[in-house]
Formats: sequence, C-alpha cells, structure tokens
Amino acid sequence: MYEVYSDDCFNLMIEEEQGQLFVHCEVFKHSKSTIRRIQKCFKYMKEEVFSNGFTQLFCYIQDLKFVRIIDDTFSELPSVTHEGKTYEVVRWDSLL
Repeated sequence: MYEVYSDDCFNLMIEEEQGQLFVHCEVFKHSKSTIRRIQKCFKYMKEEVFSNGFTQLFCYIQDLKFVRIIDDTFSELPSVTHEGKTYEVVRWDSLL
C-alpha cells in the first residue's frame, strides 16, 4: 500500500492488486476543512495515477455519500458482500 497523504485528520492511500488500483481513505476528524483537503489530495492522486498509465481507479465503500462528496465523477458497479457486509463498488476512469 502506498501512502498518498497522511495527517492527524485523515490518510489517503492507494493499493495495487492484480494490476488494478484501489483507493483507501480513513478519516479521523470530520470537518469541512478536512473534506476540502481530501478533495484536493484525491484530485492530485487521480491525476498522478492516470498520468502514469493506469486507466481505472476503484473503491469499495459502504456508503456512497462520502465518495460523492469527494469526487462524483465515478461509475457505480455491482455491489459485493464480504464477511457479511455489503459494499458499493465505484470506478473512476481516465479521460485520456
């Protein structure tokens, strides 16, 4: 797992699994300023990922509300169940 950004409010990481990239975000302090920083970091991370040849970025999440706030340019995929919990799956595609 590669750490994109981390501070006392949140950390943002990406993980490569079988040639696909997955984004992970843990939020420790929920505030408007934290959300703005996450949006900025996510935008930068997405640009870097796509400029380095990846064409898709994935995320598994239980509540789409958070993802919509951060970056709503994703496509929804079929949900998955893991260890009794259902997760929504989203994908961002490179525009290149």
